Amino acid sequence: MSKERAVTDHMARIEAKPRGECLGCGYPTDADVCPECGRHTDGRDQIRVRYQVVTRVRSLFVAAIAIEGTFALVDALAPSIRYVPLIPGAFMNYVWILFQILTHAIPPILVAIAAAQVALGPWYLVPRERRRLKAASLLILTFPAYWLGFQTLALSGPGIASDLAQLVHPFVTLTTLTGVVLLFRGIGLCSDRDRGGAERKYLRYVWLGVAIPAGFTVLGSFAILYVSWRVGRGMPAPANAGLLQATLLETIGYDLGRNLLFLLVIITPGLWPWRKALAEVQADPPSPGR
Repeated sequence: MSKERAVTDHMARIEAKPRGECLGCGYPTDADVCPECGRHTDGRDQIRVRYQVVTRVRSLFVAAIAIEGTFALVDALAPSIRYVPLIPGAFMNYVWILFQILTHAIPPILVAIAAAQVALGPWYLVPRERRRLKAASLLILTFPAYWLGFQTLALSGPGIASDLAQLVHPFVTLTTLTGVVLLFRGIGLCSDRDRGGAERKYLRYVWLGVAIPAGFTVLGSFAILYVSWRVGRGMPAPANAGLLQATLLETIGYDLGRNLLFLLVIITPGLWPWRKALAEVQADPPSPGR
């Protein structure tokens, strides 16, 4: 075969090859890196998988919000619900404990599953970014593990459980909220690398805004631990220690479940534009030449 014929056949194969497109800017290309915007490109067939992952993550967040929100409402009515007439008080206490276990353990488990979904999704992530998302899933699971252990111990040794909770809770708060911040950062990175990501600045940088209240919550937990440690050892408590504890408990929020609810409410609305953009890409006709 002549050299000219070989070149002609090679060019024909190139022209006949189906063309892909950059999912960041839509530029038609088969290269691994888009020559137009410099982003890593992926096959159009992955759009459907990404759409499904974003839909599942959104559904998991909404379910967690609904469960935790329901508990917050019921907890506000707790004084009247715990002592329903004709139901023995002890039995109602056990029902309330079971209700607390379910409502406190399930929401973070759902969020941890969402983190695993994002970590395993078909987005271009460097190994370090993917490892952080997997770590986020494990860190978020520390809270349900702690809560289940605490409630189990509380049934047999309330005093020991109370002392242990006071010591361990700040560290569990730190690990859980660190996992949530890492998850939100990973969601922002994945959104930024999809079509229209440059327009979704909210998802890209919401983790920075989330990190601020999360950091205050962690500091508040450790401040309460420090005050309790001083008082327990007979040392003089800092001035206005009682006011400090009350402020931290009521404003910053010592209840990690309430903080998780607040953070999920912040990020979940941002998933709708991302999901809509992926749906529109699926509906778009292929790029010319495909």
